[in-house]
Amino acid sequence: MSIADQLKMFIRQSGKNNNRIAVATGISRSAIGRFLSGERGLDLVSIEKLAAYFNLELRQTKPLTKKSKGA
Repeated sequence: MSIADQLKMFIRQSGKNNNRIAVATGISRSAIGRFLSGERGLDLVSIEKLAAYFNLELRQTKPLTKKSKGA
């Protein structure tokens, strides 16, 4: 499950409305709504704000790999 999927699930299960989350995090209500509907993604800053708001820890579980230029 991706970070985005996990955040969506957590937001929905929290029972908090988009406006309340927007005011607390500084992320626009429309950006949260588009994210939850799958219309748009979120930038890393917004993901970090949501994680902090919900007291979640973001951590790397797989090593990052570089793609070769020819691939």
